[in-house]
Amino acid sequence: MADSRDPQIILMRMPDGTTRQWDMANEPKPDSVGNKSRNGFLYNCYTHPMGRFFQETIKRGLETIIRRIHDKEIPRYDKQAYVYEDVRLRAINNLLKGMMVKHIDDNDTARKHAVFGDFIDIILFMMKEDVFYRARVMKSLKDLALAYQSAPELFALTSDETYNYQKFNGMGVISCRDPVWQTFPTPDQVRADPDAIQKWKSIHNPTGHQVISVG
Repeated sequence: MADSRDPQIILMRMPDGTTRQWDMANEPKPDSVGNKSRNGFLYNCYTHPMGRFFQETIKRGLETIIRRIHDKEIPRYDKQAYVYEDVRLRAINNLLKGMMVKHIDDNDTARKHAVFGDFIDIILFMMKEDVFYRARVMKSLKDLALAYQSAPELFALTSDETYNYQKFNGMGVISCRDPVWQTFPTPDQVRADPDAIQKWKSIHNPTGHQVISVG
């Protein structure tokens, strides 16, 4: 760990309703410690070196690898790698990319669509090329559909996930650093008024996109 940096201390609310001090420059986010699904990065991605490492090295590194494999290595093997005669693969491609467009719609849409689109292409190419993977992915997709039918609660979004989805989807060109976010309804305000996000976006949403609600 690097030497201690000048502290940047804020008060944050914990899941149990208590508040505690958090030094964003030197400490992990208190409610993200452990192996649960996190509602915020383990380290602040602006103020802590490990947070910047996650954003700038891990995430960007993964994107670089995906782009290189998609754009250079696979076409070197098969120039028509992403063309499918199999109607099942075409259907999966349309379904996944349609969901991508629907569910990723923030100020960084172009980059995220490129990354996810390339990843989808790579997976479908592997299914097209290798019957071993194709057979098992197809069987797994059927198993996943059956699992959803028998226990849909396992796929339900948590309140924090719903809040994140409603906050960032349909935000067009509003940067995540824009001061307007300081006025965005907090989770407590949304709990008190379920229409709070819809009201806020009717004022601040520059794209006119419909706000998608999820439950």
